[in-house]
Amino acid sequence: MDINRASGAGEASFLLQYARSKKYKALSFARPFGLMVLSAVVLMLIPDKGWSQQGGQSGAHRLYARAKENRATTTLYARAKENAATTALYTRAKENPATPAIEPTSPLGQALASCDKDAAVQETFALPGLKGEVTLDRCYKGHGQLICVFDALMAEAKSLTASYIPIIDAKYPDFNSVENICQIKPDTFASHMAGAEDFTTRFAVLKSKYETASKCAINVKQAFRDVVLSDMTQPPELLKSMTESIEADVARVSDLENQAIDLAAKVDAAKKAMKTIEKIHRAMCVKNKTTS
Repeated sequence: MDINRASGAGEASFLLQYARSKKYKALSFARPFGLMVLSAVVLMLIPDKGWSQQGGQSGAHRLYARAKENRATTTLYARAKENAATTALYTRAKENPATPAIEPTSPLGQALASCDKDAAVQETFALPGLKGEVTLDRCYKGHGQLICVFDALMAEAKSLTASYIPIIDAKYPDFNSVENICQIKPDTFASHMAGAEDFTTRFAVLKSKYETASKCAINVKQAFRDVVLSDMTQPPELLKSMTESIEADVARVSDLENQAIDLAAKVDAAKKAMKTIEKIHRAMCVKNKTTS
């Protein structure tokens, strides 16, 4: 009976130890599993702001990303700076176009030289203003010199019309048959071709000088707004007269300038047509049938 009792106690002790070992293993297994579940829940609760913002990127990766971003920013800045420089150069070129060279021995060149020779000696002109003297633009060499320049430009515009109107009268753009092209006199055609090129050069000079003189006159007229003639009994009427005088100088030459611009468009059209006619003449006209 003692043996049975001892045997039963040993069996019970064994069963108790076995149960404890099983419970330990279960707890050992459940603990990491529970931690994994808890970690997953926490990650789900955290807003997804990107792997780099969660600290998932390494320091090297973050440095590389920043360097790449800086390089992109530097490139954009360089391009913007380059574009700004290009725009500035374009603006300057547009505001200050190259002035065509004028032939000193040409009628216009001699006339302009005479105007400068007879201009007033003083460099600038000044008129009384509210807070001191109003200095006129340095381009202004006196009313006499301005009138002289405008007269020279008017003479040149009239000369262009008289010298090159035959090119317009030939009506080269209106030619519509090979027969008409083959009947063109070679000497006349060559003269018109050379004349069209010469007109382009002279007109460029005329246009440039006209724009310069007109701009100078407009600057002077605008400066009159700041002039105060307090010592005169009728200052408004006097200032009005001065302004109208400058405006009249610009107006009388602008009409001829517009005529010269219209003539230039027609000469340019004739020049383009003559280049085409020359090619057709070479391809289609027979030498012994051409009028010499």
